[in-house]
Amino acid sequence: MTMTSEPPTERSVMGVIRAARPFFGNAYDKVAFAVHATLFASGFVLRATGPAAFSSNNTNPFPAGRYKEVGINDWNQVQPNYAFVYTKPNLHPKSGNVSNLENIVVKCLGLNGKLHVDALSKGVDPSSPHVIAQMEINVEDYVPEETIKGATNFMNRYYHDYNSMFEDLGDLVRFVHNDIVTKLTSPPSWQSRQPTVILGKFGSEVKKPTEQSVWEVMVAARPSFRNGYDKLAFAVHATISASGFVLRATRPVTSWVLDLYSSNPYDKVDIQFWDQDDKHYAFLYSKPGDRSRNFYVKCFVENGYLEVIARKLGSTRIRSRLRINIKDHVTNEANTIKNKYSYGSLFKNFEKLVRDVYDGVVYSLRY
Repeated sequence: MTMTSEPPTERSVMGVIRAARPFFGNAYDKVAFAVHATLFASGFVLRATGPAAFSSNNTNPFPAGRYKEVGINDWNQVQPNYAFVYTKPNLHPKSGNVSNLENIVVKCLGLNGKLHVDALSKGVDPSSPHVIAQMEINVEDYVPEETIKGATNFMNRYYHDYNSMFEDLGDLVRFVHNDIVTKLTSPPSWQSRQPTVILGKFGSEVKKPTEQSVWEVMVAARPSFRNGYDKLAFAVHATISASGFVLRATRPVTSWVLDLYSSNPYDKVDIQFWDQDDKHYAFLYSKPGDRSRNFYVKCFVENGYLEVIARKLGSTRIRSRLRINIKDHVTNEANTIKNKYSYGSLFKNFEKLVRDVYDGVVYSLRY
């Protein structure tokens, strides 16, 4: 693998946080999760967290040598102590072979206003860990004073305005990258392929996503699928999200969208109702860098195809239309994978799908 000196972007780390939607009980929670999000955005694969990561029985969390990724359940159960077990980012999600991978344990301890971070390597022999990197983070440097004191807990909990919970997040990301990530491993080869950034009006940015960046959105959100159309619809959303668009709302009903958005100016990115109707899907996005420019993307099922229509909110003019053949991109693998997370096995020709969605939908939404 080759090494890149560039850290993940602040946008990509915030994307991980928004997709995971953690609840923060204190300032240590926020900084510890930002450390995790930076590693995740760097390509590290999460194998265990919370009590499971502290347990000696989970120093080598690979069942029968097969690929297994976990969610963030219980990640802050023993706050202000945190632990995350990762493997190095040299495994594509489509592969199931994880033999002889090096296991990394990142432990965080909150004490006297500082978060102490240790990164240990378990190697291929979990009985011989050794410290690779250490850092100390002054929590108040990256968490606004009002959120430390709890003045905005109600807003943070119910509106999930994650941007308001951090300050100088970009500096924190670079700090973690330089002191932890660069000392753990070279990045995966896919990170050397930087996405194209397209500058539109008002200086906002729309990125041309890579296949890997779309996988990251999907794995972080962890949807379950009932059928092939669910898979295609979420892949469309993941591609738009990886291009930098901010998800404001989702639900297969059109009449509610304006009222909900106008009453909730915060970054509401919950995907809870995205698949409420298995034949119709709808997503409301804001253009990156410009909350006043909103786009509505609707997907519906028709004769073996997923029809995708995008338009500017409040306008009847269709900006773009895309027709996706389910047979071209969906495998016969089981649809329900809540406890599996091997999303790569559910798709085929995924790179082409990402390219088609970008060219057929995202490109027209730049302006």
